[in-house]
Amino acid sequence: MSLPDERVDILRELGQEVQIRREELGLTYDDIYERTRIQPSYLYAIENATYEVLPDAVYTLGFIRTYLGIIEFDEIYPEFRQWLLVNTRTSGRDKGGMLPYASHPPGFKLASRFWIFVVLMLIIFGAMTYVTYSWSKNGIPNIPSRNEQRAEKNDLFIVSDDASGDLEVDSGDLSIDIPIQIPEPVPEPEPVKPSLQIKATDDCWLSVRVGNEKITDRTLRKGETYRMELTAMTRVSYGRPWAVTVIHNDKDIGSPYKSGAKRPQVNLYYPDGRSSKVESN
Repeated sequence: MSLPDERVDILRELGQEVQIRREELGLTYDDIYERTRIQPSYLYAIENATYEVLPDAVYTLGFIRTYLGIIEFDEIYPEFRQWLLVNTRTSGRDKGGMLPYASHPPGFKLASRFWIFVVLMLIIFGAMTYVTYSWSKNGIPNIPSRNEQRAEKNDLFIVSDDASGDLEVDSGDLSIDIPIQIPEPVPEPEPVKPSLQIKATDDCWLSVRVGNEKITDRTLRKGETYRMELTAMTRVSYGRPWAVTVIHNDKDIGSPYKSGAKRPQVNLYYPDGRSSKVESN
């Protein structure tokens, strides 16, 4: 299956994420083969984007879905599907199994300018016929002249302005109450909710727990930001603490890594803004 170079580059990045996930779980190609019966050469091709050795895109997507299910990484399957099944402007199905471009049906021709002009003229003629018929039945509408409009405006004057906020306008025998809209007070902004933002300056494994519940356990890619609302004490484990910066309750507290050997560490974050490092034995 052959693919355009720009799509191969994107699929290679996805394959690298799969490889990192597999290695974090301590699994080899043989381990995956024993569970799925997918050939190790196919697994290697998925991770390295060498799709020319793989079969049609539909079968390849089946291998990828099974592989991601074993390593519990199903969330990136839609990205594989998006870049393997993309509409192309070619006729028929290409070697890569991509979906064909839907061209115009046989016998279809774009409308010429002549016929467009004819349709417009028919619409204009129909509108004029309808207006003429309406006037013949109901008479031509009486539109007041400018002098008559000015005279009506000069007859208008304010007769009262009571405490209710309504203006009464009188013109001859016509009396109209015009309500004045009083703007509602602008509500005060709500206080900022306790939150935690972790931005990766390089790839970093991240595990987040609230009490006994695991919120996430994944690799945070360089430039990616993880955000969450703090409702209770939160325990965050960093695989590479020097590779991230932290914003706690909208306060930039920088990197959790301060000193000592470069190794994984655990930090605690509280909704009131406090934080602390869990010292390892």
